[in-house]
Amino acid sequence: MKKTRFFICVPVRNEAGTIGDLLTSIFSFELDEGDSLFIIIADNGSVDNTAEIARKALGQRGKVISATKMQDHHNYPREEAFRASFFYSESPDDIMCFFDADDSDIPSDWLRCVKRKIRKGYVAASGPYRYDFKEWYWKTANWLANWFIMPLLPYVLHAVYGKKAAIIIGGNFAATREALNDIGGIPQVEPLDDDPAIAMRLVRLAGPVAFTNRMAVKSSARRYYKYGVGKTQKKYFERFMKIYKEEEKK
Repeated sequence: MKKTRFFICVPVRNEAGTIGDLLTSIFSFELDEGDSLFIIIADNGSVDNTAEIARKALGQRGKVISATKMQDHHNYPREEAFRASFFYSESPDDIMCFFDADDSDIPSDWLRCVKRKIRKGYVAASGPYRYDFKEWYWKTANWLANWFIMPLLPYVLHAVYGKKAAIIIGGNFAATREALNDIGGIPQVEPLDDDPAIAMRLVRLAGPVAFTNRMAVKSSARRYYKYGVGKTQKKYFERFMKIYKEEEKK
């Protein structure tokens, strides 16, 4: 059976309180015999001991790199982690995986789920976030979005507009190196535009994209509470549709 190499890319900035838990989850991933993983932590100018914690935990299993050249470009750390993974990667079939530092409760079979999707012909796979909302109504809305709205939205858009669509959660997805190379790597776009931009480019230029709750992870709702839950959800959807229509014209 062909061996699979996974490269896990994580952008961080002042995540000393969460990076250890994330790495513990990653180290507990189930791997098929012969498969391997290598972790790239891209530190975007942390002033706490995030990098030190990561280096100590990683040992020979990964590397911490500096990603501070373009701190005004929010997606730069993820892009740098992706570029670094290319240095260690040797095959277009290698699988690049992306997480955020505050991800938690990641399924131990996450990598196996990705591998199954890739073998079925998908070029990328993603799962939703289970946000730690306190209110029952926002928890319910999150559940409905994860199980119905996001899985069905690409089919609805394709039926209405006749153009392909896909869902990618930027801090919880994986794609083959070849597919990411086909779309030119991680796009340099405005905040909130990166996830839909990656999704639309992958599904239209590289191949089908899977979205499954088997890959769901827990994430912090701090951004929602900071800017308002309803307002933030509305902005995310507006940006998604903006990118969908812009990418449609290209």
